[in-house]
Amino acid sequence: MIVGALIQAGLSGVRRGLPLPPACPGDPANLSEAERNELAVVPLPASLSEALAALEADSIARSWMPELMRSAYTSLKRLEQELAEAQTPEELCRRHAAAY
Repeated sequence: MIVGALIQAGLSGVRRGLPLPPACPGDPANLSEAERNELAVVPLPASLSEALAALEADSIARSWMPELMRSAYTSLKRLEQELAEAQTPEELCRRHAAAY
């Protein structure tokens, strides 16, 4: 999903004729607030719930998937989040290790 979203974002920008943003000279985490503002660097969502909220708030990103697919995807991710919150970090690590 993440790679597909990156490709869709790039294609969307090309199709809409958006200019490339200025290149970031280094690690964005090391930039001052003024430098981040100048370069229009914004933090990525810090949690799954923030990422899902950002997807739902962005009409362009929402258009990349049919409504039924997006609804199924976000519902599944919210269920995964609920399950993860009910587990200890050790249980979560074991679950991921078994799956991957």
